[in-house]
Amino acid sequence: MSFGFGVGDFLATLQLADNLKKRFAQAPSGFKAISADVKSLWAVLHDLDDIPKDGLSATQKAELDVIVQRGREVLMEIEGKLSKYNVLAYTASDWKSKATRAWSRVKWDPVEVDSLRNRITYCLSLWNLVMSKMNQYIVLWLSLGGGLATDHNADRDLTADIGAEVHAMKDTHDAQLHIEMLAWISPIDTSERQRKSFDIHGEGTGRWFLESEQFVRWISSDAGDHALLCTGAPGAGKTILTSITIDYLQKKHSHKDGIVIVYHYFHYQEQLGYSDILSSFLRQLVQANPGLHEIIARKFPRRWRAHNRLTGEQVQETLKLALVECNELIYVIDALDECSDLYVRRQLLAWVRDTLKPNGRTKGRFLATARHGDHFGKFSPGNVTCLEIEASRGDVESFLDGNVTYLPEFLQGKPELWKYIRHQIIESAGGIFLLVRLYYTLLLDEKNEKGVRALG
Repeated sequence: MSFGFGVGDFLATLQLADNLKKRFAQAPSGFKAISADVKSLWAVLHDLDDIPKDGLSATQKAELDVIVQRGREVLMEIEGKLSKYNVLAYTASDWKSKATRAWSRVKWDPVEVDSLRNRITYCLSLWNLVMSKMNQYIVLWLSLGGGLATDHNADRDLTADIGAEVHAMKDTHDAQLHIEMLAWISPIDTSERQRKSFDIHGEGTGRWFLESEQFVRWISSDAGDHALLCTGAPGAGKTILTSITIDYLQKKHSHKDGIVIVYHYFHYQEQLGYSDILSSFLRQLVQANPGLHEIIARKFPRRWRAHNRLTGEQVQETLKLALVECNELIYVIDALDECSDLYVRRQLLAWVRDTLKPNGRTKGRFLATARHGDHFGKFSPGNVTCLEIEASRGDVESFLDGNVTYLPEFLQGKPELWKYIRHQIIESAGGIFLLVRLYYTLLLDEKNEKGVRALG
């Protein structure tokens, strides 16, 4: 039975399943889980071979064909992996020693194994679903008198049920593959750093920045290569302002197709290469546009199936292709000064500069933060605006007033004392938000007024 598959291809798939079942039968206990999955898929494929083609609806044929296609793909990947390490199905009298040596050479990433097992599970689940619906159909058909009566509406309803559930299963499976591709492209999940940074900000803080003349000009300019370079002292709140800006841009453009926002938070403890950062950009593009998943999978099928990461050259090539489809591109980079490798920083700035050049369709914007110093090098697109970052008085007041309820009870009960301490903190911090948080934290452990006044 071949459904939409060629007879020769289906027979080849059966032979492949037979061969792998024999190989895994000699595998050590460490491969027990995937061995069982391969055996189950082998059984499903042989059950498929026993189903008569005549009498199946077009929908049923199509869904069973999906099982054959997906099963063949995953079996071919497994076969390629085992053949790489010369793992065969041994028949000689000393097969145990040969098999042990062969399987000991197999180096299999647990993530890759989980991916293969998930794909096999998808085939098995789809098989169980389709067969369950077929059995329902047979029961209904018999209850209506077999060939003497046919309820065409019931037939259509069952077919629709199968289609709906299969599509739902496919959507779930595709979503899982999408998550796996994101991790394959880059292990850097910038959204997690964004979430943590944004969660720290106080309600209403950062508004001065979003309403500043420089930011408004940057975000509203029709120029295709506009840059906003923001500098400030350590602890001035640059990272929090970056998270506020990213959140603002994401909400502003959430329903606009063709506008892409990519960002990165540098940290002095991280040692990232140039390709690592571009891979992170590519991951964000794929995350925002799931359609790129299929394009990348087709462009690099062997690397994707084997979970071998793209080379730096392949990342750049793919990133350029993806960016061409954008109407507007927005880069946001935080703490550029913490990119300790000067060569990496220069490469990144050169990449941004080149992609911001007007190309006829894509407009580009670039926002970066850094400490004072020559961290932007010779970066000079057509329109550059500079902005000094420091904690505004309004932001500091919002932070302190929003956290009064966490202060010791004796301090909450003395408004005049809190007013004095609040003023002292604001004046002493000098626009450095980190100092504001430090002074506030020191207050939390004080037991009486004497200890509070001793602080300042």
